[in-house]
Amino acid sequence: RNLIIHILKDSKEHVKIELPATSLLDLESLIPEDTKLKLVEKSLDISKIKFDYLEKGLIPGEVFSLETNENKVYTIFKVYLT
Repeated sequence: RNLIIHILKDSKEHVKIELPATSLLDLESLIPEDTKLKLVEKSLDISKIKFDYLEKGLIPGEVFSLETNENKVYTIFKVYLT
């Protein structure tokens, strides 16, 4: 299994990182600070998201996604397991 962090900006791939699924244990350190702030603004707790997902047993699927629209730049930040 793999953990994938995928960032699209204006519908174009900006970043796509593939890591071992066990990287989910250290998810907080993999998320950029500006994205963490946006998660807090939307009342999303990354630690809770991580632990809830771990309880499911690392099944493939989306861990979380965040969509923003700042300065006319539309960004999608997705984290999922394959």
